[in-house]
Amino acid sequence: MYKKNNSAIFKVVLFFLSCQLFLILNSGPAAGSDGKPDCDINRGPCKKNAGSTEILFDILPKPVKAMQELNFTITIKGGPESDKLIVTLGMPDMYMGENKIIAGRSSKETYTGKGVIPRCLSGKNLWRATVETPKGEKADFLFNVIY
Repeated sequence: MYKKNNSAIFKVVLFFLSCQLFLILNSGPAAGSDGKPDCDINRGPCKKNAGSTEILFDILPKPVKAMQELNFTITIKGGPESDKLIVTLGMPDMYMGENKIIAGRSSKETYTGKGVIPRCLSGKNLWRATVETPKGEKADFLFNVIY
């Protein structure tokens, strides 16, 4: 009985140390990011240029909260039209699994789609949306969500 308890305690301690090491190794900002939002999504749409294409990115309802269905709107100005766009959601500081929004064309330059931003157990709330245009150009939008 005593040996089983020591084994269980050892496993718990090892798991705890592994988690701490993971957080330490993944605590810095991602490459190309200063760890701060560049898009105040709760104030309105954000704008970026990808090559010669202007991209407007918005999320509703506001304030943008995790764990609820959200409406994503992307407007592409100066680019070719397509039936759909892909928006990839992730965190700059840690891998959160595959989370892609397929946005269908709702007008000549506008695409809409629905998705959910999961809650990160670390408590960090900085998220990245990468919009890929029909020409393959990409723009990243860094924004905060509310938990």
